[in-house]
Amino acid sequence: MQSEGLENEKIRAARVATQLVPEDATVALGSGSTAHHAIKALAARFPGGGGLRCVASSRRSEEIAKRFSLQIVPLEEVERFDLMLDGADEVAPNLTLIKGGGGAHFREKLLARMSDKLIVMVDHTKLVRKLGMRSPLPVEVVPFSVPYVARELSRRALMPTLRMSASTSLEGEPLPFVTDNGNHVLDCRVPSEILDEKSWDLQLRATPGVVETGLFVNMAHLVLVGMPDGRVEELRPKDAAHRPSSVSFLEEALTERAKAPAAPSPPKRKEKGPRLPRLGRRKRAAAAVPAQ
Repeated sequence: MQSEGLENEKIRAARVATQLVPEDATVALGSGSTAHHAIKALAARFPGGGGLRCVASSRRSEEIAKRFSLQIVPLEEVERFDLMLDGADEVAPNLTLIKGGGGAHFREKLLARMSDKLIVMVDHTKLVRKLGMRSPLPVEVVPFSVPYVARELSRRALMPTLRMSASTSLEGEPLPFVTDNGNHVLDCRVPSEILDEKSWDLQLRATPGVVETGLFVNMAHLVLVGMPDGRVEELRPKDAAHRPSSVSFLEEALTERAKAPAAPSPPKRKEKGPRLPRLGRRKRAAAAVPAQ
């Protein structure tokens, strides 16, 4: 039931995002489950494509867009996108993102840089107090350079782990995950403190063999958060400086109707509980690398 609730939060955020798409717009489509909800919502709002021109950041997103009759055009036909619709694995209080759980972060970041606006859609569990609380940082790497890059990242205490796929070799051994670009992914531990996220991202990308990281700094123009109570909360960069924590409003929302003394807790309060920490622990346990 909980996963169904989170899926509904993504759907609501995606529907709000698609209302911001003007007619005849050129749209970049992200990857992942929330972006796929947005693709379906776009098709519902613009039957037959409605004059939209779209470029998808992954083969899977392109397949879904074509299935729902959205017009997919080659990237070479586009100089700028009016906006991009995408999800995220984590959203920090300053709206820095971690993306790449599906391995499409190189293409996602490229299209985001070509977009006038990046609109991010997430469920409430993607909000974190600091990066790395629930997701590792994906680093896309040229296959030949994996041993070298892994050693370099290990020296920086990033504890890289080669992401594996569900496929196996003829001998039954698991095979490395391969991106749409033919590269591999190293999932890394996020340091406890990143004083300058942009510089840190630049340093990682300067490592020979690194194609791109899943760190998106100063790129989100709007984050739409599906909430447990049915609302869709808007987070903007200009609000980040005035908000001590982008999860504070969530904690208030979850406890707003539970103001009785902590002990004994009524059944309803116990059932609602602080969902964010509980979900975070489960995600950390399933992550490929140790989290903070």
